[in-house]
Formats: sequence, C-alpha cells, structure tokens
Amino acid sequence: ENVESLEAKWGFDDIIARNENQSFVGKCQVISFLSWLDYCDQLIALANPHVGEALALEIHKTFLTGQLLPQLMQLSECGSIVATTYITRCLRTVCSPALLREFCYFLLGNDRTLELKNNQAHPLKKRLLERCNHLSEEVCIATLKLFDTLLQKEDEHIFHCLLLRNLLGRNYLQGPAPVEENSLATTVVNKKVVNSHEHEKSNIPPDNPENHTDVSESNTFASGSIISSESDQPARSSPKELKEIASTAQQLNSIKYINSQSAPDNSNSSAENTSNFDNHQAQDLSSHNEQTSGASCTVSTCRDNDEIISQSSESSLSTPGHSPSSSVSSSLPSGFASPIFVRSEVHKVVNCFLSLLPEEAKSSYQTSDSAYDMYLRDAHKQFAIQETVCKDWAWPKRPVVLAEYVMEVFYEGSFLHMLFDKLLHLLDQSYSVNLLLTALIAKVALIPHPNLHEFLLDPFLPTVDGTQTLYSVLIKVTNEIKHHQKSDSTFCQKLLLARKQLLGVVPTIHSLRSYHSKLDIWFEDQSRMEAIIVLEEFCKELSAIAFVKHHAAVTRF
Repeated sequence: ENVESLEAKWGFDDIIARNENQSFVGKCQVISFLSWLDYCDQLIALANPHVGEALALEIHKTFLTGQLLPQLMQLSECGSIVATTYITRCLRTVCSPALLREFCYFLLGNDRTLELKNNQAHPLKKRLLERCNHLSEEVCIATLKLFDTLLQKEDEHIFHCLLLRNLLGRNYLQGPAPVEENSLATTVVNKKVVNSHEHEKSNIPPDNPENHTDVSESNTFASGSIISSESDQPARSSPKELKEIASTAQQLNSIKYINSQSAPDNSNSSAENTSNFDNHQAQDLSSHNEQTSGASCTVSTCRDNDEIISQSSESSLSTPGHSPSSSVSSSLPSGFASPIFVRSEVHKVVNCFLSLLPEEAKSSYQTSDSAYDMYLRDAHKQFAIQETVCKDWAWPKRPVVLAEYVMEVFYEGSFLHMLFDKLLHLLDQSYSVNLLLTALIAKVALIPHPNLHEFLLDPFLPTVDGTQTLYSVLIKVTNEIKHHQKSDSTFCQKLLLARKQLLGVVPTIHSLRSYHSKLDIWFEDQSRMEAIIVLEEFCKELSAIAFVKHHAAVTRF
C-alpha cells in the first residue's frame, strides 16, 4: 500500500530527501526510481518515434527482463508480493504507447494467435495466473491488482491476449456460424451495398408497381441498414441521456418482479407495461425501418417481423442456456446484435441477473440499500470511458467469426478461465478478494466488443456442451447458496446482521460475541455471508451494465 500511494516527483531530489516522511525504509529511493521512469516515459512519448522505440526496447531488455523477471518468477511469497507491487506501480506510471507496448509484451507475450489449453509459451503470464489462485491471500490480491491495472491501460494487445482471441471464432456457440475473414472489411462492404441499394431506390419512379421491392427483401435490407448505421455512428453521452439513465432506476427496480416465464404471445401486453423510454425507441426504430425500406415496408410489417422473432425464439429464450429449436432464431445474432431483438429481450436479460439469488438470500431490501440508480449511473460513466478507449481499434459492432481463430474444441482462454474458477469459489474466499474479483469481472463486462459481450452477458446464449459462461458459473454458486440456506435455520438473521456490520450499522462481530455467546455459532461462517452479499450486489451491477449497453446500442441509430 505504501508503494502504491507514491507519486513521481522528478527534479526535486533535495526537497524529497528533506521533507518526505520515511514511512518505510527506502521510500526516497522508490520515489527517485518512479521519477526516473516517468521521465523516460515522457521522453519516449515526445522523442522521434525511432528513438523512442529504441529506448523502450532497451528498458525492456535491461530493466524488465534483466532485473524484474527473476524477482517475479521467484517462489518466495514475500519477494513475489514486493515484485508484483513494483511492476503494478510501474505500469500505472507508463503512458507512452511504445513503452506500454514493451510492458505488455513483457507481461503477456507478443503472440496473438489462439491460446491453447495448458500452453507453456509464456512462463511469466502462466505464473501470474497461477498466483491468482494462490493459498496466500496477499499474493492473490497483489496479482489481481496487476491484471486490474493492465485492463485500465489503452493498449489493444492487452484486451486481445487476455480476453478476445479465443472468442473471435465463436466456437462457444452451438451450431455453425458464418465465417468472416475480416470484420472491418465486412462492415465496409455492407456499407457500400446499402449505399448502392439506396441509390438504386432513389432512381425508381414511385408510381411504377413493377419496381416495388418485395416485402421480405425490404425487411432484410432494413435490418442491414440499421446495422450499418450502428457501425458508422459513435456512442453519444449527454446530460439528457444521463437523466434518461437515472430515470430508469425505478423501472429497473420493478424489473426483478417481472415473471421470466411469461410467454412471447403476450408481447403486445408486456410492451404496454414497459417504460416510455422503450416505447419511444420502438417508434424511432419503426420509423427508421419505414424510411429505409421504402413504401412496401410498412410499420405493421416491421411489427409483424418482431412478433415472428419473439415467437420463434420462445423455446430458446424461455430457459437460459437452451439451444434454439427454430431456424429463424438460430439465424439471428445472439445478444444485442439486432436492435429489434435487443428491444424485445433486454428486460429478460436484466431479469435473469436480478433473479439469480432467491429472495430469502437477499438482504439489501431490509436495509433500504438497493442502490439501483448508483449502479446505473456508474455503469453509464464507465462504459462511456471504455468506449472512448476502444474507439480507434476498429472493433465490429456485431459478433463476428474470424477464420484464423476457429478452434475444434472451445477454450475460453487462461484469463477468463481463472476468473470463472475464482468466481466458482466465491463462498470460500475472503471479502476483500471477492470485492476485487467482482470489480475485475465487471470491468471486463463493460468492454464494448460484441463477441465478449454475448459470451458474458447473454444468459440465453446457446452454447456447446461443456462450455463455461459467466451465467452458468453464477448458477452453480447460487445453487450452493440455496443448499446452505436450507440447512441453516438462522440463515436470514445472520445475513442481515452481516450486511449491517459491513455498513457499520452494528458493532463488529467480535465485539458482539462478547455480549451474546450464541453468536459464536451464528457467525462461524461470517465470510460466507459476506460473499453472498457481494454476489447480490454483483448481480445488480451486471444487470445495470447489460441495461446501459443496450441503451447505448439503441441510441446510436
């Protein structure tokens, strides 16, 4: 913690030596080193590109590989904690693209191909991932903080190596998916086709019935036009939009009471119960479809197609994880790819996360601490920042399949596998580890890549057998909580008291034990109660992220 709080102050060595309080041995030396690193980083950023790259490469060779690598690879717990803390603090200082790239290559390697299971290609990355499951809590926390810092840096190589490369083949999906050689090229081609089609339409006399486009073709073209619009326009963030996000807090609060078993045949009645915001979006999308597809594609036709989508998707969407039984639903993009599909299913996605825990295992409503509006505002702010970071990387707006990343047996990658494995052991971990873990997963869920989005935030995704997703892991943890709840008659009382203790409403557990001997039995599993509270808040956070990403996708049109 002392090292993490230090700041670079280069150029003031004498002042530092006189005025800095020596809270730990070597503090002045650490500040001097961080100041030197910050100076080198700024020099690399401002120098001639060739000079900057040569200097960054020399720092990689002499400092990272020569000095830090042996310290990071050592078996000593104390030594590995100190080395990991130092590299994390150095990574926070680095901002220049050339030096940041060398830090990424040092920690993750420069290989961008598919990551195979039990791959030994980069020993340091493998060692760091193993330490995330270390028996020592200090080692685990220090390593998780390193990965959290990595995901805050603006380098596409980090996201590709840790999260994306094993998802770009979409091998997690049940059934074949179309292969695209280059997602960016595909977007450009689709845009050209749409523009060409619009030009041809503009030359067709409106009174000639022979030139009218068929309804099905027009609907297909309307869908493609919407997708192109999504690719061309960036996400917008404004005070008005923030007000809209805040106004949905009450709506999100009521979503958890929606019956997830409702049939799509009642889609007309359920649509009447949605917010004015979604009704306004529906009108905008219908108007857009009508303008794009010409006179033959009416608003009623678009609504009919929406009903067909809902009816054909019922068998797969009524139960998360169930494979689609209809050719229509299987041809649709999963998750939030289609604006009409998003509009009709986002509430089910939100409700899936909000209803994961049974009501008996929730304690926030008893302390008036639901905080839906806080999660919505925070998700909107963080997602806008993440979109700004990733906007120059030419990521697709819809899930894609790239031929070079197709694999025979799906493997999510070592980093996602580590996150899922730690989440699976949520009830056996400390409160501090669980907080850091859920914050890291939430940061990953905010990343605006469509393949990663559908893999993490689509509970209805039809996956191949044996595929582990975020929702399936949460289901396993929830089942374990239900089993524990049934076997403990004082479950609800302990859960409520644990939340109050975390909020500071009641004294600590240890002080309570001195007054009430029966609490010795009640709070032997205090950490488990705290883990359940973390899970409850995490589900709210995921539902808010899903809602905000849906809102951003729709408002682009």
